[in-house]
Amino acid sequence: MPDESARYLRIVALAIAAALGAWTARACYRARSRGVPGSDAAVWVCIALVYLLMAETKMARVLGGLKGFGLWLRAVAKEYHLYAGRRSFQVAATLAVAAIIL
Repeated sequence: MPDESARYLRIVALAIAAALGAWTARACYRARSRGVPGSDAAVWVCIALVYLLMAETKMARVLGGLKGFGLWLRAVAKEYHLYAGRRSFQVAATLAVAAIIL
């Protein structure tokens, strides 16, 4: 039973994070559309959307919605011969994420 209650707590925490991310993105969008000064609104929207997507992905994983999705993606990558050359994509993606974070 404790495992089940921990699962619900994770779902609630992720739902709160998703709601806060969506609220922040909406607030930044509204501020920018109204012409409120602050050139960093687009940056905050992007950060909020990243957190929103992360929370939604984690929630889908907790709820069991992603079982087999990774296997399907791996099969598609192998079919199109992208899986063997994934190292260069991984390095490029890592560098892009590091550059965006900085």
